Amino acid sequence: MPSQEISTESAAATDRDPIFVVIERHRDLSAHYDAAASVSAKLEDVADFFAADEISGQRNLALTEHANVLIRSKPTTIGRYRSNQICRRPSRVGAARR
Repeated sequence: MPSQEISTESAAATDRDPIFVVIERHRDLSAHYDAAASVSAKLEDVADFFAADEISGQRNLALTEHANVLIRSKPTTIGRYRSNQICRRPSRVGAARR
């Protein structure tokens, strides 16, 4: 599956906001890139390093492309709550007088 596409099956399989599917995919791609980069960083043989570095580059590209999906994705839960219910803090009026 290309990194810019989100599987409707995986989104439909959960009751959650599809943004969580996008976030989980980004975390997976990030972990794959980190693993590939850590392998190439340990290699001393030039041929092995360049082969591993090519894999790291491909995984970094997939991560970067999916980052664009993550940035442009909008959660569907935003409109479910009134704005005064989000981040509502208890009133401190009178608390300072005690």
